[in-house]
Amino acid sequence: MSSVIFLAEPMVTFAQVPALYWHNIGFTKFCTNVRDNLMPDLWALWGYEVSASVIFVTSQCIALSTDSCLYSGDLCKQFISDSSTVMGGKCGPSP
Repeated sequence: MSSVIFLAEPMVTFAQVPALYWHNIGFTKFCTNVRDNLMPDLWALWGYEVSASVIFVTSQCIALSTDSCLYSGDLCKQFISDSSTVMGGKCGPSP
């Protein structure tokens, strides 16, 4: 299971899930979004077999890069604007 990236929008805080649980199912790395005074509501989890880098995090998006793909969790149209800014106005895969 550790060779996947798992995106979730849970209704609990990250601290409510024991770290040992994630480790036991193969997820050893994680990233959550930042929402100022609100609890994070987007999670990205992946295991040691996945080489992923966090590209950027907003209140509505987590974007990760791997050797072959771009993964993102998106809740609203703001993602398009955020992505465009980070990618220099170019969204989507390169031709």
